[in-house]
Amino acid sequence: MTSSASTVTAMRTDKIMAKVVRVNDVFDDPDGLLNFLFNRAPFNLIYGKGGYEKAGGAEPWFREHWITDGVVQVPGAENYLQNRKLIDAAKEAFDATVIRPYGMFWNLSGPMIAGRPHLDTSPYRGIDDTKWPFWLHVVIHNSQLFIPWAVPSTTGLILFYRGSIGGFEFWPNGPEAPSEQALPPFWNYGLVTDNEFMFHRPMAIGKAEDHILPGTFGAEAKLHRHPDGRQWQVIDDTGVRFEWQPETVRASLVWKAFTFKDQKAADIYDDHSDDLNYDIVWQVFGEDLKARGSSLRIPADPLNDREFRAKLLAEYPNPGLRYFEDARRGQAA
Repeated sequence: MTSSASTVTAMRTDKIMAKVVRVNDVFDDPDGLLNFLFNRAPFNLIYGKGGYEKAGGAEPWFREHWITDGVVQVPGAENYLQNRKLIDAAKEAFDATVIRPYGMFWNLSGPMIAGRPHLDTSPYRGIDDTKWPFWLHVVIHNSQLFIPWAVPSTTGLILFYRGSIGGFEFWPNGPEAPSEQALPPFWNYGLVTDNEFMFHRPMAIGKAEDHILPGTFGAEAKLHRHPDGRQWQVIDDTGVRFEWQPETVRASLVWKAFTFKDQKAADIYDDHSDDLNYDIVWQVFGEDLKARGSSLRIPADPLNDREFRAKLLAEYPNPGLRYFEDARRGQAA
């Protein structure tokens, strides 16, 4: 096993290594796909109650997980995972030959303010989120010090929205360059790219006067399908809070896949011969903290030292804070 940062086999050469590939008519039967989704209503909010207490209150953003880390959560969802158009787009975006789809989930969003510009948390060779603390995974990604261990992973965003306001904004040339936008209406329309290292955000949905601000309804709210089969209802413990027409709700499917340049890169991932481990993590952080003149030092038990955890997160905050004024809002895509 790798014991020194100097012997790592890098899978990434740049922080932004993929281009954006646009895909029309992603699924052959989009109506069947959406019916499969809609028939599973009601849908839960994307966070739990504790998450909304930190983020300032619930927003009209609901989620349905279909496949997580290759494990099927919704029987039948696997029929949509091996999509040839998305796989070909991932090959083009990353100049890769080996594509391994591993995840799918849905976002269903009503009228709301824009999300914050952010990066998704990349997978890293050796990090198992069932065993590693999630806070450490986050600070590893925020620090940008461990890119050689980052596993290239693509995001396919497939959009379904008949409204006129509710696009997607992204910075393919870096956060200091002008952004690009995909604007509605769009239906069965895909963007395949590198959301782990490309800043992006969902744009505001609907007119400003219709936006539902955080905390308007309870954190236990769910998105129900009206008995008429068309309208949507947001219902919390106090009853029906909102009723929406179909064109008010933006549905987006997030498709995730590992992208390996060749079989050799895939083999390194599979055989764990060059994984990140705790020794490497503390070595890299320790050297960087010293180089930047920080007084913070790695303690004897860093995983269980809560004061150290808070200080490390403060040393390596969300990188979007360096570029975007509204990156502080507690919102995720």
